[in-house]
Amino acid sequence: AEHILGIRLVDGALALAPCLPADWPGFSAIIRGNGVIEIEVGRSGNGSLEIDGAPADPGPITFPGIDRVRRVRLMLGPVAERRAQDKLRAG
Repeated sequence: AEHILGIRLVDGALALAPCLPADWPGFSAIIRGNGVIEIEVGRSGNGSLEIDGAPADPGPITFPGIDRVRRVRLMLGPVAERRAQDKLRAG
């Protein structure tokens, strides 16, 4: 499967498992498909995921539909970063 920055397309939805280099504070990306997903990834002490401003559970993120935008904010805590790195290594 193709992925960049820990962002991967799986069955028409995005799977996020980013791992940041130690000197990166974060990154943002815009992914276009059946609509647009704007992604912001950063570091936080406890880690959190928000989709369209609401807390969300980890899992595939679906595209919002034509002419719509979904906003995703993922703040990585130390445990979440280690899990993401392990997931990427496993393939």
